[in-house]
Amino acid sequence: MNFEVNFFTYCDGLYKEFIPLFILSHLYHNKNSFSEVCVNSNLDKNILDSLNLVYLEYPGRFKITKLNSIDLIFNNTTYKPIPNTVRFYIEPSIKSEYVYITDIDIICLEPNIVKIHTDNMKNKKLPYSNIVRPVKNENQVNRRLSGLHFTPYENYYPLPEFEDLCKKGLLNHDEVFLYELVKKRYPNFLKDDKYRPVHGIHVSPNRAPEGELNWGLTGLKNKWNEFSNSDIFKKIEPTFTDMIKNKISIINNYYLNESRSL
Repeated sequence: MNFEVNFFTYCDGLYKEFIPLFILSHLYHNKNSFSEVCVNSNLDKNILDSLNLVYLEYPGRFKITKLNSIDLIFNNTTYKPIPNTVRFYIEPSIKSEYVYITDIDIICLEPNIVKIHTDNMKNKKLPYSNIVRPVKNENQVNRRLSGLHFTPYENYYPLPEFEDLCKKGLLNHDEVFLYELVKKRYPNFLKDDKYRPVHGIHVSPNRAPEGELNWGLTGLKNKWNEFSNSDIFKKIEPTFTDMIKNKISIINNYYLNESRSL
């Protein structure tokens, strides 16, 4: 089957607990889509139990790829990345028309993601859909593309040679690495823009639900209720880990307040 888009990412540690909900939410909302998640070790049984239920609903539409190593070796020198950088230099095993390199801790609540981003690419005349993050001052040396990168598959892969980026230590700066990697192929297309939708709730363990850097809950009550009350969600929810159940409880409690924006 030829998939329109592959929702692609990498995770390790406790972030592996997000995998079933990540895959379910993206496939539920987007037809003719695939999801591939790369990991560095075997998954716990409870995560596999959740994935088995997802598979019954969406057979052949996702894949868990175990990487033998995330280190990079050039000329007998080993370079070790931070986990957030890995998704930008690993090529998916499933080729699709588009690839959306994203975060594992996002619960997708948006349909038609491909159209949203291809329209943005057309309007901005860009070979990808993303933003170059604004700088606080013009003397800032390193620019960054955000970690949510939508692109036609052939506009990103195969990757250009990037040993020089490893030598500069950019494997420890994920968004700078992505910026410099994309710039190798499209040096004249990196423009500042403010359009960078998350397409759902970003339930990062490093963010508070509310506050300056938050989960982005505002305005998603109806979409969350539709998804969380679906038959497939209700079937899989009991198998989620305690951490994921806690995230769901926080979201539900937030939306219990009737004054919350829909």
